Amino acid sequence: MKNGDVFNISKVSRPVRLPLEMVNDRRISSTAKVLYGLMVGYAGSVGYFSLGQRRLAEDLGVSIDMIRHAVRALKKEKYILVKGGGHGHPSIYYFLWRDEFTPLPGAGLEINLDPEFHKMILKHSRKYPGSVAPFVD
Repeated sequence: MKNGDVFNISKVSRPVRLPLEMVNDRRISSTAKVLYGLMVGYAGSVGYFSLGQRRLAEDLGVSIDMIRHAVRALKKEKYILVKGGGHGHPSIYYFLWRDEFTPLPGAGLEINLDPEFHKMILKHSRKYPGSVAPFVD
């Protein structure tokens, strides 16, 4: 393949994904929506991740202030839950269920919110800044 060739976008690794129900939510900025899609990619099949806002800003190509504003909006509208972090340390980001979302058939949606596991994730994130945790699936 070369630049300009037609291809199947569904075969590209790590596309940004948004729930269709979120696309029309006018309370959320376009930046917050793209950030959410990036977060979905980071979370992978485990459904959550830990990463610093500086890395999020670099990956999205925006300022840290824009990331902070987008994270606040996603928290306010109850799209995400943020645990830990602060003072330059990474947070753990979880996705919150919304009634308008449609689950995939047979999908296991629940996540175990074990505080000891959270501590391990945050410890890993501090030891290896810039890496995306969880490091196990």
